[in-house]
Amino acid sequence: MSPTSGTTTSVQVAGSPITLTSAALVAPEALAAFYARMYPARGEWLARNWRWHYQVTGALDPAPLLLVHKDRVIGHAGRIPISVALDRHRYSAAWFVDFALLPEVRRMGLGTILTQAWMELSDVHFAFCNEQSMGVFRKLGWGESCETRHHYMLIRPFEHPKLASHLPRAIRAGLTRAVDAIFRRVYSRGRCGAHILNMIPLSGRSLEALREAPPSSGVLRNMEFMDWRLRQSPDFAKYFECRVDEALAIVKTVERGPKRYVDVLWMSGRDAPSLQRLLRSLAIWALDRGFSLVRFLTPDRAWSERLANSLHTVVRRIRFAYSARNRELQQRLAGVTWGWQGWDSDVEEFQ
Repeated sequence: MSPTSGTTTSVQVAGSPITLTSAALVAPEALAAFYARMYPARGEWLARNWRWHYQVTGALDPAPLLLVHKDRVIGHAGRIPISVALDRHRYSAAWFVDFALLPEVRRMGLGTILTQAWMELSDVHFAFCNEQSMGVFRKLGWGESCETRHHYMLIRPFEHPKLASHLPRAIRAGLTRAVDAIFRRVYSRGRCGAHILNMIPLSGRSLEALREAPPSSGVLRNMEFMDWRLRQSPDFAKYFECRVDEALAIVKTVERGPKRYVDVLWMSGRDAPSLQRLLRSLAIWALDRGFSLVRFLTPDRAWSERLANSLHTVVRRIRFAYSARNRELQQRLAGVTWGWQGWDSDVEEFQ
C-alpha cells in the first residue's frame, strides 16, 4: 500500500470506502477533531505539535498513518522513527504510538489494516502498549515482554486527581501536610539521603555531555536524536539538567490541568548511592514546587527492586512489544538488553 497517495481499503462504512493516507494530506481541522475526541487531555497540544512529535519532515512523510471516511479521521497510527544496531549493523526502527480507532469503527479489522501498513515503513518495530493494542500485535506475530518498570514516587498522593476528587479540600490539605513531612524525613536520612540538587535549564552544552558511544546492539542515541527529542521540542523550556555528586539526570516538568508531575527522561549510573541521592533530592525539589509525583523507568529487574525498596515507589510493569520485517531479525531482537529510558518513546504522555 502507498499511504502517501491515499489507498482505498477493503472495508466500507455505510456503503462508503475507507482510505488509508498520511496526516500531511488531510485537512488540519479533521486531524484536530480526532485528537480532541481521542486524547482530550493533550489533543490541543497534539494538533499544534504533531509534526515534531512524530518527526514529520515534509509533505511526503507517510506518518502518522490515518484512516479517513468521508473526510473524517477515524483511525490513527503515530510513529517515532529511531535507529537501532544489531551486531553493529544499523536498522531503521520506529515506536508505534498513539494507536487509536473511533469506538464506532472498532472490531471491523481496521486496526490490523492500519498496523500492517505502519509496519511496512521500517525494519524494526517497538511499542509500549496496553492489552487492547497487544491483541492486534499478537495476530501479526509481535513478541512481548514485561521487564520494563515504571516507578512512581507518590510524594503527594492525596493530590492525585483520582483521590483528590473524593476528598474534601480541608481534609486533603491536612493529609498532604502530614505526608509531606513524612517524605521529607524519609528522603533526607541515611548515607543515600537527599543532598543539594544542582538544577539548571537544559542547554546545548548539556546535550554534548550526553553523547553516547554507539552500542554493538541497542538503540542509537546520536546527536541528531537528542537534538530532535530535546532541543527542538516545543516543551524545551520545561527540560532541566540535575546533578548530585556524580549522578546526572534530564527531567521534564509536566503541568496538564490538575496533573503536575516530574518525569525523568534520562539518568546515568546503575544503583550507585549518588543516583539514589539524586532521586531523593529531586523528590524534595518537586515537593517544594507543588508537584504530586516523580516518575522514572528502569529496564533492569534487580536494579528496579533495589530502587523500589529504597525510594518507596509504586511500580508499574509496562508491556513492551516488538517485531521485525523477518523472523530471523525478530529472534535477534528478543536477545537484546535495550536499557530503555524515558526519552526513547513518549513515556511522559503515559497516564
